[in-house]
Amino acid sequence: MKRCLILSLILVFAIAGTATLPATAADGCPAPKIYVTPTTLNAEGITADQATALNDAFSIGLRNANPGVSIISANDVGAMIDFERQKILLGEDGGEAQAFESIGRSTSAEYIATLSVSSVGARYVVASSLIDADLFTVVARSTAESASPGGLPDAVGNQVAGLGDLAALIQAHETANPAPPRTPSLSVVIQPESVTAEDIRDTTTITVTVRNCGGEVVPGTRVYFESRTSRGWVTAGGGESTDAAYYGWQVATTGADGTARATYRLDPARGAGAGSDKVAIATVGRGRHEVRSKADIPITGIILEARPKDAQIPPRGATDIYLSLFELRPDGEKRPLADRTLFVEKFRLSGDVKVSVAGPVDGDGNPVTGADGTAVLKFVAGEKEGLEQLRILFQDVGTGYQDAIESRVEIAVKKDEYVSTINWKESGTLLYEYSFQDQYDLRDYHYTFVTSATTTKEKNSGQELTDASFTYTDVLSLYSEGRTMYEASPLGGSGAVPFEEEWEIRSNVQGTITDHQSINTVLKERLSTLEIPVTPFPVAFDVTGSCNYHGSLLLKTGGAGQKSETNGQVAATRSVTIPGRAPMTGIVANTLSMPSMDAPDYGTVRFLRRQSETVTEQMSGLKDPKISGMLVKTGKNVYEKRWSVRDSNEYHGQLFTFYEYEARMDLESTFTRDVTLRAVKQ
Repeated sequence: MKRCLILSLILVFAIAGTATLPATAADGCPAPKIYVTPTTLNAEGITADQATALNDAFSIGLRNANPGVSIISANDVGAMIDFERQKILLGEDGGEAQAFESIGRSTSAEYIATLSVSSVGARYVVASSLIDADLFTVVARSTAESASPGGLPDAVGNQVAGLGDLAALIQAHETANPAPPRTPSLSVVIQPESVTAEDIRDTTTITVTVRNCGGEVVPGTRVYFESRTSRGWVTAGGGESTDAAYYGWQVATTGADGTARATYRLDPARGAGAGSDKVAIATVGRGRHEVRSKADIPITGIILEARPKDAQIPPRGATDIYLSLFELRPDGEKRPLADRTLFVEKFRLSGDVKVSVAGPVDGDGNPVTGADGTAVLKFVAGEKEGLEQLRILFQDVGTGYQDAIESRVEIAVKKDEYVSTINWKESGTLLYEYSFQDQYDLRDYHYTFVTSATTTKEKNSGQELTDASFTYTDVLSLYSEGRTMYEASPLGGSGAVPFEEEWEIRSNVQGTITDHQSINTVLKERLSTLEIPVTPFPVAFDVTGSCNYHGSLLLKTGGAGQKSETNGQVAATRSVTIPGRAPMTGIVANTLSMPSMDAPDYGTVRFLRRQSETVTEQMSGLKDPKISGMLVKTGKNVYEKRWSVRDSNEYHGQLFTFYEYEARMDLESTFTRDVTLRAVKQ
């Protein structure tokens, strides 16, 4: 008998095995998915294999009789719902939802079909049911009886027929119970279409419409909203979700029109600039099928700009500060914000600084933006030099002062000054020879001159302060030979005797200027440029230094002759100015003070000065044709003048003749100069 039952079920299974699994229902929605649990067996005389065969026949029968649904059978999850299924079959369906929800998730099924075989006396009772896996309610039930195990296949077939048209049952059930929807879709709109940090326009309403696969709106569906975003937060009528999958999100339930709403609020503490934010949105359809969407929130930025007309002003100077408040949309469009109050924070300013508003103000004297979104402040500096800082706030955002949009202004209070510098280097040489009859003269000279100067000038008053220095060094070698008058003794005769005379003179002179005060003298404004006078430099240097000399005279009076020597030092004490155009060879002559005629060193000083003057005269043919103190603007607030000069002069030839005697002169002189003049407006 048992063998015949199994063969009958196998035959039924084989005949039905060619049935195909439907993919889509006639209305375009995906076919409902039904999971068939393993057969529950409470009857004697029926083996487990027979129960499995009955379950397969039941599954195949449902599939063949219901092409509008998708039937799934399994043999490995039935035991976990035995207890709960029995209660549902008896109508006791409270509190057992968790087990069926777990089964629905594991199989992705939306409905569960059950089959049980029980024996009552000598008869067998076959019962089946269709259960909503999401709502945990029984949709349909059916029972049939059999007098013997051999009649169980027919009883199973009767169960398939007894449950009826499952697609129609499910459609009617879902019409009466639209939530959760089958394969839901979400459409999202926001109104207003953007937000901004200003507190009257910092929120927007997110409206989500939930529709099922047939395009119908679905009331009673829970919609979840991400509560914290990158630039704001969201609140909804259902408050915070406790669902494990969306814990901490905000939740709202769709109304009769299928819509759920939430409010997005921009948090200005996370930035007030233009951009966008995203809010994740989710709902759960039948079979625990999750659907996600998002709300894109355009953010219109609020920009507050503040800039001074002059970033640097002198003490007691004045300037304007221009304020501009505007919206900046994500597409880059600007729109001025008119009639907005701005707050000027002044506590960082020095005590004698004054700030006033040039335009409309509110009741507290704060600036109010005009139709073009701008306002103007008047800033007057105090006596103190330094960096003055001003903070401008737009407080109509967030919590006010704490979240305010700000802009800062820095104004340097500093005397309007020029700083000029001079760097000057030059050197030169002279070689002079003269011969006539027995006379021969040689002069060999070389020098160096270096000077530097720095002048600070206050532009408004013209007051100047100059520090400068120079160093002059030279070596002059003299040699003469010829004949000179010689008196042997007061009682003896006199006559001309040959002689040789040699001198070496070394000069080292330093000049200094320290904190020299003047007005519009060292640096002059000339139309659109500046001038540093250098022909001559208009300030006299105090000098130190000396001339060291050594001389010898040999009179050839017979034998070894008579030789005398002298040496010493003469201090340089006279102040001097730098002449400029010609070589700086006259420093010694101009810095040695002439003593009185009866002073012991009168003759020495006169001799040294005369030698310096002679060198200057012999090098007078050398010139600096490029010298000029007129500067050229080379950069922002920078004026410069640079030049280099190389000059030389020479003469070789006869000066005159006297009878058969010829006077001859050979002269060679050189001169180099490199100068940089510079002035910078600070």
